[in-house]
Amino acid sequence: MQHLLFVEPWLCIPAAISKDQRWVIKFKAWHKQKRKLELVRDTSPNTVKNLRDRKIYCQQRMLEIKEALHEGFIIDEEAAEKAKLEKERSKLALDITIEKAIDLALEEKKTMRKSGYNTLRVRVNVFKAWLKKNKYLDYHPREIDTDLAKKFFKDLANDRVLSNRSYNNYIADISSIFSHFVKEHPEFLKQNPLEKMQRKKKTKGMKNFAFQPYQQKELFEYMEKHQPECLFLSILQYSTLFRTNEISWLKVENIGQKTPDSIYLPAEYSKNTHERNVRITPLLERMLQKLKIRDYPKHYFLFSTGLNPGIKRYTKPIGQLFRKLVLKELHYSNNYTFYSWKHTGVVAAKLAGISDSDIIMQGGWTDPHSFYTYLKSIGMYGNEGVKNWPTPPGVKD
Repeated sequence: MQHLLFVEPWLCIPAAISKDQRWVIKFKAWHKQKRKLELVRDTSPNTVKNLRDRKIYCQQRMLEIKEALHEGFIIDEEAAEKAKLEKERSKLALDITIEKAIDLALEEKKTMRKSGYNTLRVRVNVFKAWLKKNKYLDYHPREIDTDLAKKFFKDLANDRVLSNRSYNNYIADISSIFSHFVKEHPEFLKQNPLEKMQRKKKTKGMKNFAFQPYQQKELFEYMEKHQPECLFLSILQYSTLFRTNEISWLKVENIGQKTPDSIYLPAEYSKNTHERNVRITPLLERMLQKLKIRDYPKHYFLFSTGLNPGIKRYTKPIGQLFRKLVLKELHYSNNYTFYSWKHTGVVAAKLAGISDSDIIMQGGWTDPHSFYTYLKSIGMYGNEGVKNWPTPPGVKD
């Protein structure tokens, strides 16, 4: 039986909804050792960032592959292994550092969804800052072992107030960078040092602490006198129920963007990828007018240097800053965080008679079940009436 020696190349472009946005040129060639046709994937088009130029590149590349196939190109693993070793030696000769390797991985991961990529970049940059502080940036990726990784996560837990979930998310994101090295750049690394890093157990029955009325009064009075920028920040989360990262992306133009009495959160910055248009409460409106926020240029972020409107987005952890400037000064326990303003806002919305469906939409919950589970976590805090909320159907203890 005579075999078909090759299948000419074809281009695969992912759908817009696909998480993996890499373009791939595929073709089949005869495998010398396996004695059969083998599928080959060429991801080189993704090195060309401009889409118009990438299409031109793909056309040229496919012509080159087609010509090579017709001239007798076959897959020879022995020859390929020799070429691979030469390539590895060449790249290793460059003596790449962990800093450059991380920057390369972040660049290659830009095809991720924007909000997910931004979160990844923030956590990885925390790791880079630690490497710099401890003079590890010049290390080769293979020198970053499990013991060094454990040291980083020990320092992270000591320096930051992190829930078990946040701690595990740090492990997952930083581990994904090393997994990228193993998969895409094995010349950097052969094994992920975080692969067996122990995760923390999920906290059962975790409580989300809302501020009680007397605490709200104390906090508002302190911020108005000592930290006015934190006051606006707190009222914004309390009134909109936006998440901290979502708030950091808000611009002046988002105020009244859809309707004059609302704040618009674009889908690309929303955690659940759904755009939200939230009514401005009277309290928030007073703050907007007092600080003359609408008078700033439309392209300014609401929070930039010093938590004031500016051209550059504030990228440092807002929650950590709020704890340092406010909660720590007033000796609040670690149970209370900047997120407590969101929990306080939800309690206020419930007591104001706002429907669950409206709160779910405004707060960005993905489904009613997750919202009702969340309600249980704040049900014992904030107000005596909240303690008497009945457990909704379908919520497990």
